[in-house]
Amino acid sequence: MKFERDLEILEQLQEFNKEKHFGLNSGICNLDKIVRFDKKRFNIVTSNENQGKTTFINYYCYMMAKSHGFKTLYLSFENDKMLFYSKLQRVYQGNDFVQYSRYLEFNEFRNIDDMFIAFDFYLENWHYDILVIDPFESLQIYMQGNYKSEDYASVLERIRQYTKAKDIITILSAHQKKLSNVNDEPTIANIFGSVSFGNKADNIISVKQIKEGVTQVKALKVRHNLLEGVKGRSAYFSFNPSNERFAPITEAQANDYTFEDFVLQAQEKQAIGNHTTKDDKTLENENKAYLNETKVSLYDNFKYTKDVSLSDALILGLSHKKQIDNCRFLKSQGRENEYREEKRKLPSFTIQCTFSGDRNKDNMTSYNNVIVVDIDHIQDVEKAKESIKKLPFVLYCAKSVGGCGLFALVRVGGTIQDFKAYWMALKEDFANIGLQIDENCKDLSRLRFVSYDTEPYINYQAQVYKKKKITIPSNHYQVPQTNKNLSNDSVMADLKNIMEDVQQNHLQLSKNHSDTLYLANVLSSLMGEEGRKYLHIIRAQRENYDPIKTDCLYDYSMAHNTTKYSMAALRHKYNQAKETAFN
Repeated sequence: MKFERDLEILEQLQEFNKEKHFGLNSGICNLDKIVRFDKKRFNIVTSNENQGKTTFINYYCYMMAKSHGFKTLYLSFENDKMLFYSKLQRVYQGNDFVQYSRYLEFNEFRNIDDMFIAFDFYLENWHYDILVIDPFESLQIYMQGNYKSEDYASVLERIRQYTKAKDIITILSAHQKKLSNVNDEPTIANIFGSVSFGNKADNIISVKQIKEGVTQVKALKVRHNLLEGVKGRSAYFSFNPSNERFAPITEAQANDYTFEDFVLQAQEKQAIGNHTTKDDKTLENENKAYLNETKVSLYDNFKYTKDVSLSDALILGLSHKKQIDNCRFLKSQGRENEYREEKRKLPSFTIQCTFSGDRNKDNMTSYNNVIVVDIDHIQDVEKAKESIKKLPFVLYCAKSVGGCGLFALVRVGGTIQDFKAYWMALKEDFANIGLQIDENCKDLSRLRFVSYDTEPYINYQAQVYKKKKITIPSNHYQVPQTNKNLSNDSVMADLKNIMEDVQQNHLQLSKNHSDTLYLANVLSSLMGEEGRKYLHIIRAQRENYDPIKTDCLYDYSMAHNTTKYSMAALRHKYNQAKETAFN
């Protein structure tokens, strides 16, 4: 076990505090004030019968798709598949739901294990962010007659652990027990099936229709109270049955207005196109400040000159319009060599990072929490721009120098270590709308030549992008097995000696994800589950050690590795690390 020193703890805390840990805003402004779900959170939505909890969950998932590009996998027991998709089509007001929604049919499984296998299949192949199980009590069909409270508690715990390990949001719909008075308030203690809901779930909200067209959502439990919401508070909504959407209202409006009032208000709002909310205004201020205050490094003839604001850099191309128009003419004529030569005469700038000179790691002065996306060789630039405008996280989009490509800016969360994971997720989201982004965008130090667009797209309400995709690479090499047979005692003694040396001298057997996966395969082959703790020891010697990600990697190896290894494979990596440490 690694002993943490005082300074190390404070450094880790400083890194932790760089990010906000307030949960994810859904874009439903009054709901965000009482509870904000986040990745690794197990959430329960409860209500009496026919109160609209499934409809509210559908609307929430639609808003998370709109705000964060999140995908949702639905396991639904109460809806026909096509009827369910029809409902989503109304919520999305079109066919965009297909990009963000998948319906899992419950009759495909024999038991709980089969259900989790299906969850894994969709996670690996479709990469969803939200898992919805609706309703919980229907899981009885998989529980083979084991309906005691502790049986339900076991299933809840398994769902909770799965949520954290897979870095997803899970929403479980659960009915209340039968009540003598249907107007009674939903409570945690009255959720059907188990007394364990209260301690297993991170957040629990209730949904109640207090009159026709008026819904109350109440935070019954907030695990991180005052940080990700406020326990006991309520949010109120009007409901429009024509599109199955909810609109925020105040408690006073909920008490005074009639259903007809809400319908009229919705029609007027749609007529004038007034969709601005207080949250939109906050985002607008933040994004304007980001564009004006973020510095980028300007280069002339590929030599660093100075730092300027991002907003100034984006309009700098207007001062070079004649040169850019010439570039576009040469490009249109297929005169590529001349185009490239003319393009290189333009000033350029780095957006993703700033530098104090040459663009190398030693000269890097700041990381700007932004990804620049390039889409080249587009047949219809304006059509592609219209598609990009539908992505809620794109802050800026404009034509590139040649005029037949686009570039877009997306603000991202996290730290510089998260850049590639964000980039991989963005690549997938753009592919979903039929656009292939340039692989060279992964280069943090990449230069962008000044350009101009007479109609650039600026979305001041753009959300910060927080979706990540962690790729687990396949092995690039294998150490051949030896024919020497070692006893289990010999293997354990050898392994113990290696691990003691690794910990004492902080030897780095793993330098990247590929190394870590390779070592996970070696250890799972040699020792099965017992090898997990040794992978943690190895991975802890390198920076940015994440126990949860390490566990996920070992889980993956246990499920997929079929190669047999000997101790020679581990010793080979150990000897490499020793040589590096002493050279």
